Amino acid sequence: MAQSTLHSDARTMSTSTVQPPSISRAILHLEKTPQRSNSWSDRDVPEGKQLTPEQLTLNRLEYIKSQLPALPQTSEQLTIDYDTPTDEEWQIITNHFTSIPLHWPLERLDFNSPCGLLVQTPWVIEGRVKHLRLTYTCGLRFGGPTNNKLVKSYDEKIEKAEVEECKVNGIKIMSLPELAHEWLVKNFTEPPPPPSQEGRYITEVDVKEEEIKKEAKDNAANLQPPAQAQQPNLETFGIIENDVHDTLVRLLLARPEIFNNLKTLYLRATNGCDLHIQDGSILPQILPLLTELKSLTLVLGNEYGNPKYLTEIYQRLPANVETLHFRSMASLARTEEWKEWVRAFGGGEFLPNLRRLSVVLDLKGEVGKEVVEEKEEETERQDPAHDDEETKSSLAETALSPEEPSQDSTLLPSGTDIADPTQHASESNAEPPAVISGDGDGKRKYAVTRDDLCLAKRACEELCKAAEKRGVVIVPFVEPYGHDWPKNCAIDDRWETV
Repeated sequence: MAQSTLHSDARTMSTSTVQPPSISRAILHLEKTPQRSNSWSDRDVPEGKQLTPEQLTLNRLEYIKSQLPALPQTSEQLTIDYDTPTDEEWQIITNHFTSIPLHWPLERLDFNSPCGLLVQTPWVIEGRVKHLRLTYTCGLRFGGPTNNKLVKSYDEKIEKAEVEECKVNGIKIMSLPELAHEWLVKNFTEPPPPPSQEGRYITEVDVKEEEIKKEAKDNAANLQPPAQAQQPNLETFGIIENDVHDTLVRLLLARPEIFNNLKTLYLRATNGCDLHIQDGSILPQILPLLTELKSLTLVLGNEYGNPKYLTEIYQRLPANVETLHFRSMASLARTEEWKEWVRAFGGGEFLPNLRRLSVVLDLKGEVGKEVVEEKEEETERQDPAHDDEETKSSLAETALSPEEPSQDSTLLPSGTDIADPTQHASESNAEPPAVISGDGDGKRKYAVTRDDLCLAKRACEELCKAAEKRGVVIVPFVEPYGHDWPKNCAIDDRWETV
């Protein structure tokens, strides 16, 4: 079971990951079933017996009290592990600390790995917290029944013979994630579009923005919004991996008001655990609705079955965005649509408020192709003849504008002839497999070939040069959460040197 940790700093909740050394910290363990300890042995449960609810409450209180003497009363930062305190437990905790109030002014809240849960804290559903991050979460719900109610509803269906009870060796088997998933599908899945409409995304979006707004309003009413809604404080929101698109649309439809003041959005969807409830068109429908957004970071892999959901997403970026960081697959540089990206970013009418830009195309995968096809291609790449043929094709389809061919030879392997960029293809392909710097196992190979990375780098530089001509400042792409999940987000260490 994953450990859930809440961090709160009573003095400041800065988004910086570096805390001043003068801040004192305290850690309080709050296990649902307290374990034996030297200071609490007389409260242990006899072997073979279970605690009554009253005994459990008493034991938890005593367990908390046994830890407090060792925690400095002047601590300015408190970490609570494993569980959330009740109001009575909060009171005991705050009576001990002199610098941490009962309801401290949270500014940043991180959810790490919870799955299939109903989020009920007002810090989220009312948008009270300024900075919210969901890291490797899955199946979170922001309205509707609790897990206990889902179980009760399932038992009632069994009694009515609507579903068949599953038992193994007399033990009743029930999947809570499956019950939560069924509820999500029932409440958030629309009928699929007719086959004739598939691929007409962008110019003829199946679900119009006005319909999304109306649906969001209806869902907000149906999913029991807070009785006393406050002006939302949420300014920075990030979702890292797993069901990124599904989570974003669920939160938007259930609590649309908390996005009213959103200024910074970070989305990273690359691990293929997404789009169980919605299809890939949902993100391009949502982005234009975020009219107050100033900073946007998108890290997108091959999550989309329809390639246009990715290749044409630039057309749906929020109009008022001032800072844009975009990272995706290296193969995006080989698409015909990339030329349109370059033209758009070079035009003054496109994103008129854009001030800062970074673009990196270093992720593996082929635009619009499934993971199975990707594995087949990797197998084919082991054939040197296939490598040589693909290299010629890739470089011939470069996204560089024919009117302004690049002569920057530093973007290709040393000694490469621009007129014949495949001259050193065999030499490049023959290099021994390298490892990603910073990877703990020291054996992981690069996911993208050097030739593809060179091509992607040239395409990105062409786009950035076009943007620079209109006064946009080009800045480095930096993963804001790289310290937490280095293996999943580190930029290819060859990017700056190819």
